[in-house]
Amino acid sequence: MLDVSGAMIGKALASFNETGDQNILTASASGITKFILDRLGNFNLTTGSDIRPLTDSTSALNIANAAGTDFVTFDTTNSRIGIGTSSPGSQLTQTLTTTIPAGVLVNAHNITLNVSGVSDDLNVQGTRTLAINTNLTGTRDMATISGPYALTYNKSTAGTVTHLIGTVGVADNQSTGTVGSSYGAYGRVDQTGGGHVNNAYGLYSNAPIISAGTIDNYSGLGVAAPGPFTGAVVTRAYGAMIGIPTGATSNNIGLLVGSAPTGKNVAAYINGAMEVVGNTTVTGNTILDGNSSFNTGAANFNGSYVLIVNALDLKSNINLINKAGSAWLGFATKNSTGAENVYDLANIGTLSTSGNITGGGGMRLNTATAKPTCDSTQRGTFWVTQGATDVKDNVEVCAKDGSNAYAWRTLY
Repeated sequence: MLDVSGAMIGKALASFNETGDQNILTASASGITKFILDRLGNFNLTTGSDIRPLTDSTSALNIANAAGTDFVTFDTTNSRIGIGTSSPGSQLTQTLTTTIPAGVLVNAHNITLNVSGVSDDLNVQGTRTLAINTNLTGTRDMATISGPYALTYNKSTAGTVTHLIGTVGVADNQSTGTVGSSYGAYGRVDQTGGGHVNNAYGLYSNAPIISAGTIDNYSGLGVAAPGPFTGAVVTRAYGAMIGIPTGATSNNIGLLVGSAPTGKNVAAYINGAMEVVGNTTVTGNTILDGNSSFNTGAANFNGSYVLIVNALDLKSNINLINKAGSAWLGFATKNSTGAENVYDLANIGTLSTSGNITGGGGMRLNTATAKPTCDSTQRGTFWVTQGATDVKDNVEVCAKDGSNAYAWRTLY
């Protein structure tokens, strides 16, 4: 047993000077080594050993720099660790306060993972630099569960910040090999349990809190125009590419703008007014249920203006507007169902004009419906009644005589 006591001034009470190649100090219990202080100054503990304070407190253990300033605090009362703070408010709290010189990027956390010698297997997910798992168990009523949560605050009182970003994702392929798909940001929603989800979003932009200052342009989702591409070959480029879903029981819609309908299977559904500036080519069926404005944006109509539609189903009127904004040709459906085809002239309804109509060929009247009563509403209507076999046709016009009596007048 070694017991060293005394009062030394200017010197250590006990000194160990190992001048060979052995450890400075080895501590054992019943012949079993418990810790070692090696000749390099490393403090080595055996597996399962603890570093414990004599009494729990909010600053029970600390790590300091050479000047004696603590920068890591262990709160053993609440099982918390603070980096850069002596009062951690969560299990791990880091506070970084630094003066950033001009042109210097400060990394509060920098995780670099160099991977090599990995066996070839395209069926595994590969390497994750950082995996964060949030698991909620038991029976709980909670408002929000989130994994990584990033908040970026600009609290400067002056100056200019060019970009204020909550989360940054960059996927840079610097290899000469092949990458199947590259994503700057990737997210998905899985449903593998038997519970119920009201709304699921692979990517969601929440409603903003705007209570002061000014914003020139706000977009819930902004996509910069790709290109130009210099030094590389890009076969196809899309500002946004949206797949058309399949298999849903009510709606399968690639892009939804406005409130959702019921029973639609379309690439895009826009509930509200839509204005298209420039040439528009539509492949597939197009349903216009409301006002639609197609505008070339040119000072005159000498340029190309094309609307190519395989099938056009109108549930309301369609009007062709001249430069002055006046309707010069209009088509109207006969009833409110919008079931008539616009190219079937029998279903157009009423075609009115204040000028002459000149045709390059004949005009055929083929009336398969019942002839209406001749009155002031039908005045000027021509009607052809097709006769049966060996019976002549009748050609009539609705007109009134000198006594203002309306009747069908036989022309043939």
